[in-house]
Amino acid sequence: MNETLVEIKNVDFSYGAVPLLENVNFAIKNNDFIGIIGANGSGKTTLVKLVTGELVPCKGTVINNCKESIGYLPQYAAIDKHFPISVREVVETGLMTPRNVWRLRLTADERRRVDAIMQQMELTAVAGMPIGQLSGGQLQRAMLARAIVSRPRLLLLDEPETYLDTDSGQRLLQLLEKINDHCAVVIVSHDVTTIEKYCNRVARIQRTLEELTLQK
Repeated sequence: MNETLVEIKNVDFSYGAVPLLENVNFAIKNNDFIGIIGANGSGKTTLVKLVTGELVPCKGTVINNCKESIGYLPQYAAIDKHFPISVREVVETGLMTPRNVWRLRLTADERRRVDAIMQQMELTAVAGMPIGQLSGGQLQRAMLARAIVSRPRLLLLDEPETYLDTDSGQRLLQLLEKINDHCAVVIVSHDVTTIEKYCNRVARIQRTLEELTLQK
């Protein structure tokens, strides 16, 4: 069933007196692999934060049918690589929710889930390593593992290919293509040529949002 996970209706958003988004209408379905493109400052990250609920629209509505089941990979620059935490511990935090944030131990099933996702992301060999010692590609895979270990219905990624070389970027997109078999994916990017062959939909944002026709 092609279920609607998120619907954005007639949304405006401003920072102070400066309008950033105007009359944005958009829907995310459960089988989507969507690319959101646009220049720096065009509103891409703001749109993601409206979907997660971190921001509230100044006008219009965001109907979110999967608010408790969203995985989020922030921009690379937003990751604190100096925080004293191991790769495995990073992945384990993806199982924390407001309801269980003070719980000290994972269940046996959760530990197996962490093991499986780390193996899938080829992180088992670096499980005990501090995240600050990882390469760019390894760090992105660790943060992706954290985002999907809870088995979300929607995965949001904010320019995940930034700071990755071409091979690492393509490898990441191939992983996302597999994840899309059981999870909707929305990837924010500045480069349509990098992502379009993996997407079933691409939209360009520059204050308003325009869905593009893909040439497959």
